[in-house]
Amino acid sequence: MRAYIEHNVNQQEPETKWWYLGPMFRRERQQRGRYRQFTQIGVEAVGNPGPRIDAEQIEMLDRWLRMLGMPFSMHLNTLGDANCRPRYREALQEYLRAHAADLCEECRKRTETNPIRVLDCKNPKCQEVVAGAPQMQAFLCDACKAHFAAVQETLQRLGVGFVIDPKLVRGLDYYTRTAYEAIATSGLGAQSTVAGGGRYDGLVKELGGADVPGIGFAAGVERMALLVARQGKEQVTRPVVFIAPLGETEAARADQLAQQLRAEGIAAEVSFRKANPANQLKRADALGARFALVLGDAELNSGRAKLKEMKTGAEHEVDLAELPAAVSVARSIVSK
Repeated sequence: MRAYIEHNVNQQEPETKWWYLGPMFRRERQQRGRYRQFTQIGVEAVGNPGPRIDAEQIEMLDRWLRMLGMPFSMHLNTLGDANCRPRYREALQEYLRAHAADLCEECRKRTETNPIRVLDCKNPKCQEVVAGAPQMQAFLCDACKAHFAAVQETLQRLGVGFVIDPKLVRGLDYYTRTAYEAIATSGLGAQSTVAGGGRYDGLVKELGGADVPGIGFAAGVERMALLVARQGKEQVTRPVVFIAPLGETEAARADQLAQQLRAEGIAAEVSFRKANPANQLKRADALGARFALVLGDAELNSGRAKLKEMKTGAEHEVDLAELPAAVSVARSIVSK
């Protein structure tokens, strides 16, 4: 956001979408899957205050995590805004002060400094107190109430499942309205948040920029990798076609063929090893290739080659000028 302000992005384009990937550093104590230095993926949408952009972002996160095969539940809440949150803060403080004897020492401090954070405490006794605490939804102003309803309606229309979670909060005042988290349902234990986001309509202004709304989420790569590994869902891309050129001239043609295959979405691997055909086929088998194609002088001159199925040993004679189409046909035959 500081970069956004420094470069006056809002004056060039009122609404923008961003993503980033890079190293981050955390100050607080590490937890499972949370390291001192970690890698974070973030997605931001700046300039639009409406609920549809909130739902679009949540749907994208939901779709992304499902593509990765992660078991999770999408949790959703509203934090209100500067109009309605003060009343809620007062009501919550009054409730927590009346139950101070049952709170941990940290939550007794939070009651006076940042009472909303008490809702997020993992201490069992504090959770018992929180269960009876007033909820933000009862204090929403009409605008925040309408916004939250529209987010839910849009998500339902998009087929995104979610759970309303009154205990889902943010500790910083610039967060407003929509807050959401993807929480793992297995594989991570107590530290189960995979990705989290929220609307931060007050952040740009707080940093000295224009009064520009925004919403975004972040995901820790290490925690996601841990979860994917636990589920046995490592995505290993194995080549569909392994091309083994037997000489320098053949190697140049092999590079072109691989490029054509990849352009059609067919994973291809070109051998850079100088080896006889038998050893090249061993390499293709080790990589888990579905087909192997040995490219020698005869194949180069005739424009035709044999596409070998690695599992069965069956061979299909193919026209090198039409290799992507020939591979697609061979794949369909093998599938049958």
